[in-house]
Amino acid sequence: MNWLFGWSIHAAWEYIASTATLANLIGAAAVAVAILLPKPLDFITDLRKWAIVVAVIAFGYSSVLFKGYSDGLAVKQSEWDAAVAREAENNEAARAEAERDIGPVSSDRRVFASDPDNRNRVGRKQACP
Repeated sequence: MNWLFGWSIHAAWEYIASTATLANLIGAAAVAVAILLPKPLDFITDLRKWAIVVAVIAFGYSSVLFKGYSDGLAVKQSEWDAAVAREAENNEAARAEAERDIGPVSSDRRVFASDPDNRNRVGRKQACP
């Protein structure tokens, strides 16, 4: 049983250190009070009921907060996708315009044979220093 206690403590710490928000911690504490309310504290009127109310409010707040965060991420992703699509269209238009201005680009190296400034031209006399 000792390993179960250690594992539980470790799991609780990992939760607190990684994903717990203040609202989640308040809700968990309220649930613990509602479940584990000791007999000596029974003199506090309706403590169990108020602990349950606090837990519901805290977990509800946390749920709404995470839902809004998730929806915000979805909106930002759709805006990003739209911007990428617009940029792709603009890039295609810019490429087409550049190809019209420059003309076709050939990978055929023979187009440079008649270039007088081409130092590798066949028949060109190379001056050795």
